[in-house]
Amino acid sequence: MTRIGRHFSSRVSASALYAASLPELVTDNWTKFIALATRLLRDNDARSALRDKLVAERDTAPLFDTPRSARALEFDFAVLWRRHYSGEEPGPIDIHEGHGRDASLSRTPR
Repeated sequence: MTRIGRHFSSRVSASALYAASLPELVTDNWTKFIALATRLLRDNDARSALRDKLVAERDTAPLFDTPRSARALEFDFAVLWRRHYSGEEPGPIDIHEGHGRDASLSRTPR
């Protein structure tokens, strides 16, 4: 669980929980964080339900789909290389799961 904030580590933790299909473990303030931690500490059924959900999502959640993540990253690296090769100035890229589904390095970027 995490409390999302301005720090890199809290944003990474939140991203991992969303990608694991566990958004209910992301809080946005200390009061909610402490309440959730207390509930999970005291509620064995709630912890078991989270464990069961994580096991069930293991085969479909984006966090565990390494090949798709690798394809998306490869596609975005190709976008960066094409920008560099064509003399364009560096700029932001938008890395998200949709890019990599069928992406290959020979594919023309969007």
